[in-house]
Amino acid sequence: MPRYKVAKGRELHHSAPVDVVVPTLPRPTSHLGYEAHLLSEGDDVELPEAEGQRLVDAGVLEVPKASRRQSKK
Repeated sequence: MPRYKVAKGRELHHSAPVDVVVPTLPRPTSHLGYEAHLLSEGDDVELPEAEGQRLVDAGVLEVPKASRRQSKK
């Protein structure tokens, strides 16, 4: 999944899916839950391309510039 940065002066409320174990008898069961994240300007987030592009178009996210590392010869 592509990585994005939260744009300057913006915040993003993002929920990520997590596995939750519920203590039930005779054995614990697992469910899908969500964990909330508040991301501020400059934070990195990994999103599916369609959702990331939608937020880039809205000005909430930026596509980070690729770092150009040059090898020493």
